[in-house]
Amino acid sequence: MQRWYLEHRSGVRDLGALIVACTACFGVILYGGWGGYVMVLVRSHPDWHLLEWILTLAISSILIALFAWRRWHEASGLLSDAGTDALTGLYNRRKTLKVLEHEFDRSLRYGKPLSVVMFDVDHFKSVNDTYGHPVGDVVLTTIARRTRRKMRTSDHLGRWGGEEFLLICPETDLFGALRIAERMRRTIRRRPMQAVGLVSASFGVGTFSDQLDCKAVIAEADRYLYEAKEQGRDCVVSRLGRASPQQFMTSYVSRLTVVSTGEPPVKPRPSSGKR
Repeated sequence: MQRWYLEHRSGVRDLGALIVACTACFGVILYGGWGGYVMVLVRSHPDWHLLEWILTLAISSILIALFAWRRWHEASGLLSDAGTDALTGLYNRRKTLKVLEHEFDRSLRYGKPLSVVMFDVDHFKSVNDTYGHPVGDVVLTTIARRTRRKMRTSDHLGRWGGEEFLLICPETDLFGALRIAERMRRTIRRRPMQAVGLVSASFGVGTFSDQLDCKAVIAEADRYLYEAKEQGRDCVVSRLGRASPQQFMTSYVSRLTVVSTGEPPVKPRPSSGKR
């Protein structure tokens, strides 16, 4: 080791200078004019041996790799931020629509059902007018957090705009989407929120069919959301109308019976009072 140092002590002494030179060289390479700089560097160090140039190349490679990794990390963060709502951390409208189009194509390709649930906060304007926009922001973030906990891993939730949210339910038919929407409705109003108390939401459910595309099914869910508002809010409405959770489950069980047996379930006959 001592012999190696004695033979290469000039290179070791200049290691710090090499690092500085490599850094400067890397910067010049990035911004142009690198050829002339390298020639100046070579001519100004005629006493450098092969080891010094190998070290220069190695350090430059490391610097380039670190720079590339940093740029990739920054670009990934920008892409992620571009699709994320800053307030709630959910998908923004653009990202939500892109995911919906992807799931729609996948649904057509594999013949799987696909449903969407649109919901918004009831009387949200009154919350902003009474308590202020900061409290309104807390309401939105709380709803986003509560509903996200009730999502399946395959679902996608985005903020559609203002106090409106859109839930994408892949491989889910109308009955499954109704049960998910009802579960979220109960979750939102289960506990009071700070400063405003109990908050409710209205839900509209739409399902894809051969006649509907992405825009049409969103319009369908939006129409049923409006009907939910007209019917008193804090409810779930679909093409089946407004129904209670028990009716949702009864319809779902009836559908399972038809699928498994090929026949509709037998309805009980009304009692005549005679034995």
